[in-house]
Amino acid sequence: MRRKHPALAATLLTLCLGTCIFATACSPETKPDPTKPAQTESDNKQTSGTKESDKDKENKTEEDKTSSEKQTNNGGKKEDDAEDIIDQVTDTITAKFTSYEQNTNWQDKKDSTITLSDSGIKVDGGGAAADGSVVTITKKGTYEITGSLTDGQIVVDVPDTDKVRLVFNGVDIASSTSAPVYIKSADKAVIILADGSENSVKDPGTYADKDCNAAIYSVCNLAFNGSGSLVVTGNYNNGIGSKDYLKFLGGKITVTALKNGLKGNDGVIVDKADLTVKAGKDAVKADQDKDPAKGFIYIKSGTLSITADDDGLQAVSAVKVLKDASITYSTGGKEVNCDGYVEVP
Repeated sequence: MRRKHPALAATLLTLCLGTCIFATACSPETKPDPTKPAQTESDNKQTSGTKESDKDKENKTEEDKTSSEKQTNNGGKKEDDAEDIIDQVTDTITAKFTSYEQNTNWQDKKDSTITLSDSGIKVDGGGAAADGSVVTITKKGTYEITGSLTDGQIVVDVPDTDKVRLVFNGVDIASSTSAPVYIKSADKAVIILADGSENSVKDPGTYADKDCNAAIYSVCNLAFNGSGSLVVTGNYNNGIGSKDYLKFLGGKITVTALKNGLKGNDGVIVDKADLTVKAGKDAVKADQDKDPAKGFIYIKSGTLSITADDDGLQAVSAVKVLKDASITYSTGGKEVNCDGYVEVP
């Protein structure tokens, strides 16, 4: 299915007006009738006035035609703009899949190991510190995280020019007050699901910290890769959320959320991931409406199983799904809801 913004009404108006002009121009010239008296000077003036009036009407018709053509051209421009937007999106997909986000090799680049435990969080290495049941990462690097925490939080708070990779290698974390995983400040963050690992994140039904609205919440670009599994339960609002882009480049991820399953304000990008999403509202959502080249959903490949009370895929500017992607829907609303450009198999 491919939907654009046609300017059909304006085109029909142009055709109709053009037909009227053609008919007027081609009508036979009227010859004087010898049986009728000649026109007086007064009659000539009146006739001249009538001709001028007809000419004015013809000029007005030409103006209407020109105006209609402009409308048609503007409609065409909207179609071109829609194409340009998705071209901008697809042209930058490779750039957005940076090597940093795609790289799953972490063993020889690990800076620290964080072991979660209700009896105390242990940090082996630098760049992070524990305070009770909260561990905060303050330096760029790669951090392996293991263990379980029934009521705690992982916080990333580095300068917004720095990048951080979190390696989930058997993580089971929940919180009774806020998002268990909070990317508070960074240039970009990556969560690597280590090979063979099983991980879970679960948030509470109410938050004391209103800065977050998802079980895994990020203020910057957040990408997932690897071949492990992750189960996310969002009891408060969304399952996984980012104020920028959400990118899924691998892993088997299951999300259950009270509201939206996956929400990336600027966009959601999927390639090679295996996603199962069950949402009380929309399954996958991108709602940035200030930049026409953002607020999109792009699914290059992978599998998605969607169950949503509202829409399956909801975006502002564009939704594009390539044929290598496999999606199943069970929705209370639309499978795909986008007022912009839509292209799906």
